[in-house]
Amino acid sequence: MKRTSLAAQRRKWGIIFLLPTVVFLSLMIIYPIVHSVLISMQYNRATSPNVYFVGLKNFYRIFTSPSFWQSFRNSIIYAFGGAFAKFLIGFAFALLLNREFRWRGIARGLLLFPWVLPVVAWCATWRWMYSPQLGIINQILLKVGLTGNSLNFLGSRELALPSVMMVGIIEGYPFFMVTLLAALQSVPGVLYEAASIDGASGWQQFVHITIPAIKGVIKISLILGIIWSWNSFAVIWSLTRGGPSGATHLLVTSAYEYAFIRGRYDYGAALSVMTVLFLLILLFIFRRWQKEES
Repeated sequence: MKRTSLAAQRRKWGIIFLLPTVVFLSLMIIYPIVHSVLISMQYNRATSPNVYFVGLKNFYRIFTSPSFWQSFRNSIIYAFGGAFAKFLIGFAFALLLNREFRWRGIARGLLLFPWVLPVVAWCATWRWMYSPQLGIINQILLKVGLTGNSLNFLGSRELALPSVMMVGIIEGYPFFMVTLLAALQSVPGVLYEAASIDGASGWQQFVHITIPAIKGVIKISLILGIIWSWNSFAVIWSLTRGGPSGATHLLVTSAYEYAFIRGRYDYGAALSVMTVLFLLILLFIFRRWQKEES
């Protein structure tokens, strides 16, 4: 009886302590999602006082809009391409920093610099570097003869998306570097010593020891990287605001523009709902993938 009452008390206090968190999450996450879903099924514009139910018309307009498919394609390229590029660069630096060499601490600090710098300041620096007239990148390209004319990196439909992706990749690779470096340092050194004694090459040790040992961290970091890149707003909006002509719009920036710049709250909410649905699909796929391999 005493054990039963003690377990009941612990359960009761556990619920009491969890209640503020549940209430907070409900107010900060669940309510905005439900509210967005309701707005997405209304006619709701800043230019009109009339608000009425339209069902799924806004979603029909989304799927029949070329700008939506352009934003969706950009989101796929930016999220997956950017995340994998950040992973490869971060992994390379993590492998380098996992070795003993002089000035390793200074190298870590310098490689972390893009991550600790405020995003707006970071993007303002890159806007100057990309400038056709004063940008250092164009000056270098002209001096070495790689181009005969200044390139408008952020104003060209062909160059804008790769240019903003480059900024996002350099700003985001330190996350992978730090995460993977921590995972690498947790791998027991005796495994490498035993493999060396058995005659395993460095590549064989990397494939058969390093990768299997940190496989779980690689999966989680890639999933987080893709989700964060999918929701990347600050880099795009600070550099191009989705331009030129929507060439760099992601779903999140497109939703923001429709809702808060054009005043089409219904269309912006519908785009936000679609963004959440795509993220849920991604999470479901990743979850299934993780279960199949575990």
